[in-house]
Amino acid sequence: MARAAPDGYTFGIASPASHTVPVSLGKKLPYDPVKDFTPLALLVKNPLVIVVNASLPVKTLKETSRPIAKHGPATTHACHGSSLWVLQACRPPLPSGSHAQ
Repeated sequence: MARAAPDGYTFGIASPASHTVPVSLGKKLPYDPVKDFTPLALLVKNPLVIVVNASLPVKTLKETSRPIAKHGPATTHACHGSSLWVLQACRPPLPSGSHAQ
């Protein structure tokens, strides 16, 4: 895309996976994610939802830190996807002074 002729025949869809993740990981890219592209429109807003088992006695995201503090590394969490937003959202909320394993 970055090297395509500017003839109006080539369009693409960019995502964090192609424009921000590699840069944040220090990867040298064959293109400049800012200078080589012109954003035209926002196509999708993708909300993420955090869910827990209905029998877990929590009602807010902040309350999820109680089981994490109580069970420590035995606490598990899962997520689907690999985008930057999903991976960030899948980080469990840790109580102050705790460290992720």
